[in-house]
Amino acid sequence: MSTTRYGDDQIVESIQALGPALARITEPRPPELLWEIGGRQQWVLTRHADVTALLAAPQATVRVQVPTNPQGPVGEALMAIAGLIGGSMLQLDPPEHTRQRKLVVRAFSARRVDALRPRIEQIAAELLDELARRSGPVDLVAEYAFQLPIRVICELLGAPVARRELFREWSHAMTSLFADLANAPTYVGLLNDMAEYLRELVVVKRGEGAGDLLGDLAAVEVDGQHLTDAEMVAMAALLIFAGHETTTNLIALGTRALLTHPDQLELLRTRPDLRNSAMEEFLRFDGPINPGLNRAITADLPVGGVVIPAGSAVYAGVSLANRDPAVFADPDRLDVTRDAGKHLGFGYGIHFCLGARLAKLEGEVAIGALIERFPGMRLAVPEEELKLRISGLRALEALPVLLG
Repeated sequence: MSTTRYGDDQIVESIQALGPALARITEPRPPELLWEIGGRQQWVLTRHADVTALLAAPQATVRVQVPTNPQGPVGEALMAIAGLIGGSMLQLDPPEHTRQRKLVVRAFSARRVDALRPRIEQIAAELLDELARRSGPVDLVAEYAFQLPIRVICELLGAPVARRELFREWSHAMTSLFADLANAPTYVGLLNDMAEYLRELVVVKRGEGAGDLLGDLAAVEVDGQHLTDAEMVAMAALLIFAGHETTTNLIALGTRALLTHPDQLELLRTRPDLRNSAMEEFLRFDGPINPGLNRAITADLPVGGVVIPAGSAVYAGVSLANRDPAVFADPDRLDVTRDAGKHLGFGYGIHFCLGARLAKLEGEVAIGALIERFPGMRLAVPEEELKLRISGLRALEALPVLLG
């Protein structure tokens, strides 16, 4: 990670101040300088055009700073995350990012992802059968939205299904570190356990060869290059985090959106052909990447009528950009018939999510099967009682429903 005169205490101070600062911005507007600490400026971009310009700019690096000498729970949490996924594509710029993505992209081909549909449909049916045997309220987050993607990820990685509860703890640790700093030491310990398990799993997959995703990644070769063990560990950790947590949240938030917009629920139930476009609309309307993404600026960046100086930190307000009326008509309205393809729910540019097709497929199957199986499904509590957790991702703590 890059370092400047911007010190450890200032990194922590900036991270802790960003959330409250963003909360007061309620609509897309021109680039805004939030503050300057230790000679480093913090900017926020919220218009769609500005956010896409930032995410496509070569001056915008994903190598955001972490403390070199961590102090306190925030510093330790940042170091734990950096140690686990710092070598993944999520935290790399070209040419390292280009090399690694070229090695990995074959494992996520459209053909391979689409071939997973029958198995995903089978998993969804099994989970819905279990829910149908229940009486009283059901928490769709814990009992459905979490269960489907974690089973898919376990099978993709060739990990025992018995490990899925551990995967849940590890994934939760990554997303809860900054929302629950009092328990940061526990989360850091879980992430260390995760790293150790994945290192052992990579060694096994090296010996077994191709067969599952991790085995295929171990065997892949492009121009005589392979993924290193450290890169495979980082990729597996990223799959557990991004491939599971974001999909869980897409299923849960998408289902909540439908339950609170009964006209759209009925339309989607009677028009299965709209399921694919509905996934795009869910990602735009209330997606997991919310409120946005961090970048650091390596050279002066002209954007939105201003010049953001080198050395600045910039926050890309994805959720607000997805509600920009310059791109989406009547943006605060959920419309499953909308062409929402320009949403930024999977990022933009060279870091566009490699697993986007898989996430949309899982969401389409999961939500489609759910509303088809339980046409009388409704919230078991008032909408205002549903609690959100925002820590890099937007997640529902629970989604209690009555199935019929």
